[in-house]
Amino acid sequence: KNNKKNYKFEEIFEFESKLRFSYKLNGLNNTKWSEWSNDTKINFPYLPYGKYHLFVRIKDLNSGEITTQKVQEIIIKTPFWVTWWF
Repeated sequence: KNNKKNYKFEEIFEFESKLRFSYKLNGLNNTKWSEWSNDTKINFPYLPYGKYHLFVRIKDLNSGEITTQKVQEIIIKTPFWVTWWF
């Protein structure tokens, strides 16, 4: 199945120990930001078919600066058995 998604932030951002991360996935019912964490991995074990946008906030503990970046658009295609021609 293609609706399991895993992301590792350090592949996207240059990782430093003084950074904290928070994320949200628009397209799900709950679009609240996650708690700040130094964990660089997130897992979405099951996403219903549809279109999502993953956003990540980065907080620099030295400066207190917070930046927000849209990291990825995620599209889970409709299974063929849900389509009208099946």
